[in-house]
Amino acid sequence: MTTSKHFLITSVLIILMNAININNAFADDFNFELDLSRGINNNVFLESDDILNNADSSDQTNEDVQTQLGLMLDYEFIDQDKSDAKIIIDYFSESFEENDLDTRIVSLSLPISYYHNDFRFRTTFSRTNYQLSGSSVLLYSGGKLDVTHRVGDNRLGVQFSHTNKDPTDSRYAGYEGSSQNLKLYTQFSRTDNSIRLSINIFDNDYQDEFIATKGYYAQSSYSKRLVGHDWRLSGKYKSTQYNEDPLYDDSRNDNQVSVNYTHNVHVHKQSDLYFKSEYTLNQSNIENTDDDYNYNQWINTIGVRIRL
Repeated sequence: MTTSKHFLITSVLIILMNAININNAFADDFNFELDLSRGINNNVFLESDDILNNADSSDQTNEDVQTQLGLMLDYEFIDQDKSDAKIIIDYFSESFEENDLDTRIVSLSLPISYYHNDFRFRTTFSRTNYQLSGSSVLLYSGGKLDVTHRVGDNRLGVQFSHTNKDPTDSRYAGYEGSSQNLKLYTQFSRTDNSIRLSINIFDNDYQDEFIATKGYYAQSSYSKRLVGHDWRLSGKYKSTQYNEDPLYDDSRNDNQVSVNYTHNVHVHKQSDLYFKSEYTLNQSNIENTDDDYNYNQWINTIGVRIRL
């Protein structure tokens, strides 16, 4: 086992023990979640509008084994009948066996909620540091406004978010700019199942006009719970338009479809084992010998999630 893997395991155990001690001290005000997974990714260089594609690996292998670690700590410092507020720290890391494509994302967020009759008004301020292969490349800062209306067990909501992106590495200077997203969503819940539908309109306005995008995506999911098991099946359709590029005769337009299946097994009231399978297919109107944006990705993952 490599030194880095020893360090990862040791760090997780230390964090877990400290979280148990802190949780005992702060009781219900403090929450901790650890998510550790390992899976096979058949296209580690999948292009994405939301997460940068790091193609600096010297020995590129398209199919690889990925390891992901997620840590979440939150402390609720306001808990009133009509309002609450938290501080949330999120840490995410992803590494591969063959490719030098390590990703680290550290985020600090502050959601503040106010309740009035059947409405919830929530503002969230956040700051995120994005690292690729050990180097900080982007700083995100932004906010969200979320209004949700409750009708019995069902929900109807609208959310607007704005994010500023500041490059900290000259190689990613083109991503300087901002992103806006408008989301409409609804959720229908019953005792052991729920359906969620949403549509999002986005606009990524970057300094490099040829990676700036706008478009929309629609999502739906169905969740079912039965005797210690949770099943979730979701689908997503995304349409992305790029600015006109003189290298191509037509403006690039991508249509992407993805399907996700997750099965959770509750082995303890505070821990789950899960299997997740994700498939993504991207179809573009641009296809030539230099740039072919028609690709697919299939990721199969097993993991454990612990909550305290």
